[in-house]
Amino acid sequence: MPRVSLTLPALASCREMLFELSGPDKRAILTRVLDGENLPANRAHSTGETIWLVDEAALPENFRG
Repeated sequence: MPRVSLTLPALASCREMLFELSGPDKRAILTRVLDGENLPANRAHSTGETIWLVDEAALPENFRG
């Protein structure tokens, strides 16, 4: 499946941003994002709401919602 890449300024113009993560393979990267590491997911901002859809398998073990 083809991928589309957007620059951070392009993402900054969106009204809502949605991240979707699923599966245990995403747990390590989500841990890094939640720890505030300098990653694109932490540098991307919308003009409105950012929504994270994360299944239980992707959540870090020490995560408390």
